[in-house]
Amino acid sequence: MSSRWCRHPLAAAAALVAAFVSSCVDGVAPDKPAAFACKCAADKPCPADVCDLQIELSTKTCAGKVNKVEVLLDDQLEPGVVEYGAPRRTCATIPRGGVKKLYARSDTAWQWIEDIQCPPAGPADSQGVTVVRVLNCSTSAQP
Repeated sequence: MSSRWCRHPLAAAAALVAAFVSSCVDGVAPDKPAAFACKCAADKPCPADVCDLQIELSTKTCAGKVNKVEVLLDDQLEPGVVEYGAPRRTCATIPRGGVKKLYARSDTAWQWIEDIQCPPAGPADSQGVTVVRVLNCSTSAQP
């Protein structure tokens, strides 16, 4: 990937943009451990007041087009990267009834930007919701 990402990162919190810019190496930031505790995990459902996001790169449309993708949910950079064919849940959460901006960028010119909405909680909800997105690498399939 060109250094275009390093010169023109997506708008987010000023400090996060600075972190993106300073960590760009071949367009993708290196894996970093989370500096926060994840509310949700594969073995730990989300609390009822939040949603997390499961991201998968389409094997059909992304194979051979991208190798790894980093994810930013509003102002929180996810630890690690997503690889095609391997779904990954985010550590960042969205408050029930809220919306956060998803930014996904790869080691190529491909990117994905979408508003992700977490449905409001119902009175009987005992755990949060995992919102699922399969990201396609063809330009005609993006929202």
